[in-house]
Amino acid sequence: MRSSSPQFPEQYMPFWFRVCTNQIVGFDFSGEVVEANNGSKHKPGDTVFGLNYQYLPKGLGKFGGSLQEYALVPEHEIWKKPESLSHVEAAALPLVGLTCLQAFEQHKLVAGQRLLVVGASGGVGHVAAAIASRLGVHVTGICSTSNVEFVKNMGADVVLDYRATKPIMEQLAEEAAANGHFDMVFDTVSSADSRDMKANYEAQIRSLRPPVVKIWSRKTVGVAPNESSDVDKHNYVVFGGEMMSWWRALVKRLTRKAGCIVNFFPIGFELFWIDMPYSTAYLRTLQTLCDDQGMRPKVTEVLPFTDKGVQAAFHALNPPPGERRGASGKIVVRVVADP
Repeated sequence: MRSSSPQFPEQYMPFWFRVCTNQIVGFDFSGEVVEANNGSKHKPGDTVFGLNYQYLPKGLGKFGGSLQEYALVPEHEIWKKPESLSHVEAAALPLVGLTCLQAFEQHKLVAGQRLLVVGASGGVGHVAAAIASRLGVHVTGICSTSNVEFVKNMGADVVLDYRATKPIMEQLAEEAAANGHFDMVFDTVSSADSRDMKANYEAQIRSLRPPVVKIWSRKTVGVAPNESSDVDKHNYVVFGGEMMSWWRALVKRLTRKAGCIVNFFPIGFELFWIDMPYSTAYLRTLQTLCDDQGMRPKVTEVLPFTDKGVQAAFHALNPPPGERRGASGKIVVRVVADP
């Protein structure tokens, strides 16, 4: 299972690379304030973490990026770094942490409900397990044999080994029969990548009878002026997929901001696209979860801020076809050493 990051369809990647040529890449970071505007909540010397996402690529607007020694970052995308984390650990948290918090918030996941995390040892998955468990949600995770104990330690109540002798779908059906259906599936594995498509988790889970997910009809595509019901019905959530799903996600995200949601996803499924601007409240929640409830992201590898180091980081995150993908946790590029 892959480490983390949204997956665009492979056939569109050459276009994406051309658009982003000469851009500073990376979204999340942890560092020290060097300068601050008058009236800022932060002052030089403060340690902060957050995101540097400024909309459009070079030539069309600002695209901040975080793989640089100094960055001009909007104040609404930073918060004070958790004291319990090193800069390396804090830098691993904002993007995946926001993904989890926003997805849980949108789907009204609350204490006492049941969450299934597919890819629970990956960069997004292990943080999803950690956050959800601290919110009082019962978490079931799917991962490989070598990561079972790690996922349990992150907070999962039940961990299913997809490499065990008993087929994973049989294990999943037994777990649902014993403890009840899942209110939400958080699938960090399924994407448009040809290797992920082979796993085919969604189709396999949908084929289980009786159904193991509460809201299961994937049939209606339509437009909703608002989502007034208590629960977002798109409770099988993925973070990568075909281009049409990305367009639907973009429409839903933009119209949500306008207060009139246009939703073309079929009931029971969606590709989730996070919203990075004005993320301070979510970063504050992450800081509290770390400092008050002991949450700590796992950093698998720390690489230097060099051409080779950055290339190695992207290679480890998305190795080419033919190479094994099995990284757990997060990969971090360290610009300078922690003080």
